[in-house]
This record gives sequence, C-alpha cells and structure tokens, in this order.
Amino acid sequence: MFGNLYSGEPVAARLATLKTEYEELKKESKGRRNSLESALQYYRFVEDAAEEQTWVLEKRRACSAPIKARDLRALQLLQQKHKAVQDELRGRWPKCQRVLRNGEDLKSGKWGKEVAEEIKNLEALWNDLREDVVVRGGLLKGLVGVCQVKTFFYSMQWPRLGYFVLIFCCFSLVPKRFERM
Repeated sequence: MFGNLYSGEPVAARLATLKTEYEELKKESKGRRNSLESALQYYRFVEDAAEEQTWVLEKRRACSAPIKARDLRALQLLQQKHKAVQDELRGRWPKCQRVLRNGEDLKSGKWGKEVAEEIKNLEALWNDLREDVVVRGGLLKGLVGVCQVKTFFYSMQWPRLGYFVLIFCCFSLVPKRFERM
C-alpha cells in the first residue's frame, strides 16, 4: 500500500502515493456516506408511515365501533365526539402529506418499489378512514333524527304511530354495512 518504507525512495514519491490513496479513500467514504444517508431517509420514511398507519387504524376502529346510545342526549354527545374526530383528521392530514411527499422523493431511489407500496397502503387507509367518518356521521345524524321523531310522537301520546315511524326510520337510515353489527 505505502510501498517499502525502508527502500530509500524519495519522500516526495511516497507523499504523492499517500495523497492519491487518501483521495481514493475520501471518494469511497463519500459514496458510503451518501448510501447511509439514503438508507436513513428510507428507514425514517418507513417509521413515519408505520406510525401514520397505526394512527389511522386506531381511528378506524373507533369509527366502526357500534353505537350504543339509548337516548337523544347520548347521541348528541357521540356527535360531538365525532366532530372532534373530524377536527383531529383535518389536523393530522398535513403530517401525513409530509410523509407522503418524503416517500415520493424516495421513489426514484433504490427502494422505489417498497416506498411505492407503502404510499399506496397509506393512501388507501386514509381514504377508508374518510369514508368511515362520513358514514358514521350520517348514521349519527339519522339516529338523532329518529330519536327526535320518537320524542315528538311520545309527547303527542301516539305510541303506536310512533313505533311505526321509528321502525320505518330505523330500517331506512341504517346503511347496509352497519346492519351486521
């Protein structure tokens, strides 16, 4: 590598060899550094995407939980909680967009296929969550309407007609995907 140190070569020749080998070492270390930085960016993206997916799945579980409210007040409280979830979604979406942008930047790199798959999964989860939120909001709104109609008919002392209207409203407002719950 450095030649024979005891050969009596001139010092200038040994310095020139040392300098070229040092330049090669710097070039190799720069390539290695770029590779490590690229890997770091990829693994940060994977971690951020996994965190977003976990958060979305948690919210989807909350949105698909059965509604066990027995009266109008409980339904109105559920509507308030649902509004808070909607606000939380609006606040969380910019963070997810940053994660997706970071993924788009990494797509052209060495992990393009894996990154594209993660992006596709995350976008699909977010779309499903948005759909769940819309369905649950409509369901809560419909159930509040049913409770209001029920209360109106009970106050008018028309229990039989009230039950008929209640049953009709319940079967016409419940979306097909919630009938199995």
